[in-house]
Amino acid sequence: MTVKCTKVKKRIGTVVIFDKQKIYEAVRKASEEVNNDLSPFEEMAAGDISSVVNRVVEVIKTKNVDTIGVEDIQDIVETVLMSYGFYRTAKAYILYRNRHQEQREATKRLMNLYDDLLFADSEDMDLKRDNANVDANAPMGTMLKIGAEGSKCYAINYAMPEEYAEAHKKHLIHIHDLDFSMITFNCCQIDLGKLLKGGFSTGHGYLREPNSIRSAASLACIAIQSNQNDMYGGQAINALDFCLAPYVHKSFVKALKKNIKIYSEVLDMTYTYLNDDDSLKNISYQDKDDKQEELARKLSALFDNMSEGIAYKIYKQSCDDVEEETKQAMEAMIHNFNTLHSRAGRIMRAG
Repeated sequence: MTVKCTKVKKRIGTVVIFDKQKIYEAVRKASEEVNNDLSPFEEMAAGDISSVVNRVVEVIKTKNVDTIGVEDIQDIVETVLMSYGFYRTAKAYILYRNRHQEQREATKRLMNLYDDLLFADSEDMDLKRDNANVDANAPMGTMLKIGAEGSKCYAINYAMPEEYAEAHKKHLIHIHDLDFSMITFNCCQIDLGKLLKGGFSTGHGYLREPNSIRSAASLACIAIQSNQNDMYGGQAINALDFCLAPYVHKSFVKALKKNIKIYSEVLDMTYTYLNDDDSLKNISYQDKDDKQEELARKLSALFDNMSEGIAYKIYKQSCDDVEEETKQAMEAMIHNFNTLHSRAGRIMRAG
């Protein structure tokens, strides 16, 4: 009595209904891969594929089994393809099988890595300590590592051209930051001056242009942190002092206005601008005595009743105020750079 094969046992042990259309699709894909090659090809028409599939079904029937394994079916497909003279299609089919086998093994290795990441301590596992900027014991650090290993597995085994993937596996080449290679760029130099001029959007809200060195330094930290969440690798600011200089000047002009008001109240004097208070923007900060005296005279000339002596005291006090504000702003910025964490658990260290 002949037993009809109606079921297929998959590699993971589950049993499904036998469907010869799946065999047809596998052979068709192997044939298309051969036909896409630039070298001379062996073309399989739809009728040829159907003939191969029908022959495979006939051979399966001779096994006289109710359930057959996936590997057994694939062995039969290879044999039938070669018996029909479709050698290059058979080779493509064999390579197709090998790729899927490698993908299954890669998935198994990935699951083992996940076990280690979730249950092993970083002191016992090099994988948790391969990036000094990531605390892999922190919840978000663990999530980053899980995502990174999954991304590497996908890039190498599913997305990347096979020749590059093989070269990477054999250490003929090294693909830097493979985990982020399909997601974003690595490292960025931020043009802080351009960013602060006119304000900028973080993606979650719009920040206006700062009006003091204190707020400019804070926004620099926000810019770095926001960018760190969208990119991988280091974030840098070139010519930080030049970028922040306009906001030191804004703070200095504010200090001038404040001290003019204070001296006006203390001396019970009303200092009248010859034009308006916008003219104070032409008075800049200087730390050299001769320059300070010159600028104090320039400040005095903006009013119809301010002596050069009072102007010098106001100017000197304003210089002291902006120096202290700038010092505090820079200390806060360095502190923020060294303590802020991105969403991925990275410490944003300043260098």
